[in-house]
Amino acid sequence: MLYIPRNTPIKCIAPLAYISFLIKYRGEELTTQEILFRMNYENNEYNRRWLNTRISQLADTKAIHAEAVGQNKYKFKAVKYAPGTFYQCDFKDIERIMGINDQCNNADLAGYYAILCSTINKATRVGHFKINSLVTLSGVNRATILKYNRILEEHKIIYIVHSRKKGVANYYGLYEDKKKVDGEAFLC
Repeated sequence: MLYIPRNTPIKCIAPLAYISFLIKYRGEELTTQEILFRMNYENNEYNRRWLNTRISQLADTKAIHAEAVGQNKYKFKAVKYAPGTFYQCDFKDIERIMGINDQCNNADLAGYYAILCSTINKATRVGHFKINSLVTLSGVNRATILKYNRILEEHKIIYIVHSRKKGVANYYGLYEDKKKVDGEAFLC
């Protein structure tokens, strides 16, 4: 399970996921090359700068402790988050999303997915936020949210029961909870 602080910028969620995973299995000292490789990103100057910026943002928001120990090399320490200040999603889903080849920014898609997961009720396993609420939470515009939802549905990562009434929220959840989403949508 992956824990993400609520104040994490959407563009930083995928790097945080991979850094957290690598800390757990490879130790605290990591290079940008190792992280980019794990994210399926090419190790070039542009991507190294992009990742270094994200690491700085994560450190600034206290999502991780990162200390530079050389050029493109960091020593990371995990941070304990106070209850109620983070949300959870499954790293396997983030990894699946990063492997999607659908002409979109996979890191942003993974960040949106993590935020969408945070809106799913833990007890019922169903969410039903309106698009405007998701826009506010994620900072992603309406058209991009619709595109991301379509991609996540097509790849069977999330399941959505689309409302036919204007202004009524859709019901959604993880694809594995499809029956629960159908059941709750049917009741309303």
